[in-house]
Amino acid sequence: MQSIKDVYPGIFIHSVYLNEDGKEDRKAGWFGNVNQQVFNVSQQLSDLSELEQGFDAIGFSQGGQFLRAYVERYNSPPVHNLITFGSQHMGISDIPACRPFDVLCQLARRAAKGGVYGEWAQENLVQVKPAQNSSRPTIA
Repeated sequence: MQSIKDVYPGIFIHSVYLNEDGKEDRKAGWFGNVNQQVFNVSQQLSDLSELEQGFDAIGFSQGGQFLRAYVERYNSPPVHNLITFGSQHMGISDIPACRPFDVLCQLARRAAKGGVYGEWAQENLVQVKPAQNSSRPTIA
């Protein structure tokens, strides 16, 4: 972000978070109710006076999906331009692979693959919310 501030002095940059604690924020990227998380982000953004006239948003991967959900459901303060990179707007057909020793990722992946369309997975595993199967409707 510093390089952006170097190029555009005075620009306001806010990184959306689900939890102020970095470890808990990472965990929230896997576990939690996406609908509640998007609502919480909407509250976070509405509390920023710098954004009251609207803002441009950039989201990477899952962050792009969260921002798209924000725009579709709340959009106050309004997003003028939304740019996403690597966001799975049409759903996914598999859960991303995990690094060898990433236990949190492996647990979430195993649970998701075992019941991706089940109520518990849909309500508690962030990574399965955009899951898609060609024989079932998109859940995004």
